[in-house]
Amino acid sequence: MNTFTKQKTITSISRVIGYVGNLSQSTTVSSVKSCYLRPLSEIESSTNGFQYGTSFNAIFEIADDIREGDKITIGGVVYLTQGVATHDRGFRTQYKKALITKPQT
Repeated sequence: MNTFTKQKTITSISRVIGYVGNLSQSTTVSSVKSCYLRPLSEIESSTNGFQYGTSFNAIFEIADDIREGDKITIGGVVYLTQGVATHDRGFRTQYKKALITKPQT
């Protein structure tokens, strides 16, 4: 277990499980409690087409169930997971990194 992933407390994670008509049905994923949140730099944001200050890297434990499309609530802000990559090289250095974005206002 990495201690740096305890930086931010996650209030909830919801995942779309299907559709009824035009409405999505979602469920809450409750196994993930915290993550390390780091904003993308100005260059990373502009290169990937995001407004600076709205996109972040979130780092999770390797066993955490995070998927693309999940909605993660941290500090009252709902972020959308754009993609997840598993980094499992080396001993005790395994983690998942997710690109998350908050709604642009």
